[in-house]
Order: sequence, then C-alpha cells, then structure tokens
Amino acid sequence: MNTVVGTLTNRSNVGWKDVGVEAQFFDKAGKEIDAITVKADDYRAVVILPHGEVAFKIEGRAARPEADYDNYKVSVRWAKDVDAWP
Repeated sequence: MNTVVGTLTNRSNVGWKDVGVEAQFFDKAGKEIDAITVKADDYRAVVILPHGEVAFKIEGRAARPEADYDNYKVSVRWAKDVDAWP
C-alpha cells in the first residue's frame, strides 16, 4: 500500500473546492513507476481558502515492491473555483 500524507497549499487568490490530487512515484533512476490519482469526489467536502492550507492523506495499492520506490511528487491536478455555481 502506498500512503502519502501532507499539506496542500493554495497560493492563488481564488478559493478551491472539488480538489483532485495526484501522487507520482519514482525509482532511484528518476523513472515514474506508479501513481495515485484521487478523484474530486473523494475530496468534495474539502475547501482550500485563498493562500490557505489543508492536510491530506491519499492511499493506493502499490504496483511494485517497496524497495523499487525512491521518491514521490504530489500535485493538485484540478480544482474548481469555490465561488462557481453550482
């Protein structure tokens, strides 16, 4: 199981809702070997205010043995404007 725990930071002037998060995992050579993409539905209740932060935890089944994993990167792949309708 791959688990990533951290803090999402919104550096924009717009509040975010329905946030989609992705973790990319790399081997020692820097090659991407796995990924976890969390759908916005899983974070529908999360709102990140402008210049705000929120803690997160994402998990996914590992595709490779633990020894293959060396590094990871987490990105917000999409988010809606908190003031957008609906």
